[in-house]
Amino acid sequence: MGFQGDGRTLFGITFVNLIKTIFTLGFYRFWAKTNVRQYLWSQTLFAGDRFSYHGTAKELLRGAVRFGIIFIFLVAVNIYTYFKIGVMEGELVGNILTVIFSIWIPFLMVGAWRYRLSRSAWRGIRFSFRGQGRQALSIYFKGYLLVPLTLGLYWPFFKMEQENFWRENSWFGDVQMRFSGKGKDFLKKFIVALLLTPLTLGFYLFWFSADLSRYIWSHTHIGGATFHFPIKGRDYFNLKMVNFFLMVLTLGLGYSWVVVRNRKFIAANLTLAGNIELNRVVQEMKDSGAFGEEGMDIMDVPIDIG
Repeated sequence: MGFQGDGRTLFGITFVNLIKTIFTLGFYRFWAKTNVRQYLWSQTLFAGDRFSYHGTAKELLRGAVRFGIIFIFLVAVNIYTYFKIGVMEGELVGNILTVIFSIWIPFLMVGAWRYRLSRSAWRGIRFSFRGQGRQALSIYFKGYLLVPLTLGLYWPFFKMEQENFWRENSWFGDVQMRFSGKGKDFLKKFIVALLLTPLTLGFYLFWFSADLSRYIWSHTHIGGATFHFPIKGRDYFNLKMVNFFLMVLTLGLGYSWVVVRNRKFIAANLTLAGNIELNRVVQEMKDSGAFGEEGMDIMDVPIDIG
């Protein structure tokens, strides 16, 4: 893989986006997000060909409007109950709405990832995501329940179930991705991380994160090929430390260079080896709206899966 973008160009794009967003009282944010994605996708190459992003600002706007209508309605119901019926009833309704939002998040994550993949293409062939919200809800509900009950020891199993869901339901044309990672394989390293992280004032997390990323990618397959991401802890440490000081010393203005550094780091280390006949992949696009995408954005929930 390769990434040919540069921080100066991305900074120029984000700066213009910021000015336009301010002068439109935030309305331009949908076009801003689309502009950045189009640039980042177009600068990412695989086997000599660039990726492309086909999402539009109007799609994001429509998704935000639909989510906003539902969100405002639920908030209005809570406010009405609180002031017109009673404080206790209002608090009860508020708690119920909190539970509803918690249940809703996995569905929004699925919608967001489905939209983002369906608008991404390589050699004119679209990606797609075919997982269902109820599947995500089951995985995340079980994980959030069992991780605290097992004092954290269920986390490796939870993590691998997540990766299995997101990756095995991702397709490139008519070729499905596969994931062979198992929680039990990573349990020992997780326990070691629990012991060493406080003793190293948190620095061991860089080595743990590198081990985790290396394991996940080495168990991700597409067709007859397997990904490889042979980074080491010191590589991840150097990347994050430079990024941190770049952000601090520039008072945040270096964010565009941080994004580019992260993209180049992944592109320089991620490889695909094995037998996959890319020229024979058949287009099989699964369309999706941007409702989940903007819902996740409004609720400030990250969706950079994998």
